Amino acid sequence: MNDKNDEYIVDIKNLHKRFDDRIVLDNVSLRVAHGENVAVVGRSGVGKSVLLKCMVRLLKPEVDKMTILGQNVPVLNKNDLNHLRQRIGFLFQGGALYDSMTVRDNLSFPVRRTLISKNKQEVNRMVEEALDHVELLDAIDKYPEELSGGMKKRVGLARTLILNPDIILYDEPTTGLDPITSRNISNLILRIQKEFQTTSIIVTHDLTCTKITANNIVVLQDGRFIEKGTFDDMKNSDQEFVRDFFQ
Repeated sequence: MNDKNDEYIVDIKNLHKRFDDRIVLDNVSLRVAHGENVAVVGRSGVGKSVLLKCMVRLLKPEVDKMTILGQNVPVLNKNDLNHLRQRIGFLFQGGALYDSMTVRDNLSFPVRRTLISKNKQEVNRMVEEALDHVELLDAIDKYPEELSGGMKKRVGLARTLILNPDIILYDEPTTGLDPITSRNISNLILRIQKEFQTTSIIVTHDLTCTKITANNIVVLQDGRFIEKGTFDDMKNSDQEFVRDFFQ
């Protein structure tokens, strides 16, 4: 199956998630087409990151339908789930770099683990190419503690790109960054979408990031998507909360 020709890369219907008595996601549905950047926005703590974790089954979803890249996520066995995860890039909020490893080793690790046929020279070429895409090749032998927050985000993105994913999930990609660095990261996300023809879901409460990166936006409030559309649609929404959020 050529998943990239499917109408929807992501097709979620009635996803429900609760923690004890607290309902975090209340039967939300989402469809994302190939090559589309969709931003999921809302206040902190409303469940945006929970959505991403359910998509890759870091959290167990309760859902009527969840297909990603043509795969029925809730019923996948461990091997099939791991194979699917290799096709999904996940940029964690904190970068999730290994402090004891250099940038080179941080990027080499997923390649050595999943593409065992690659020799050392091939792995090094892939690492250098990925770092070059995020304009950080000169940091290849640095440790995470030697990097700024923005550099860590870019290294995390390079590590995501190295396996050539079909879809990238961004969890608050600009959190903790100054406005200039945030804009640079947002422009990098947009460039990667165009250069690699990736599909992306961007969880954020950064309106500048949303405006730069997103083709379409969904607003999450009280466990539900209350509005969908473009950035201009949000600014002119009939709902006061949405208009105020996008001011």
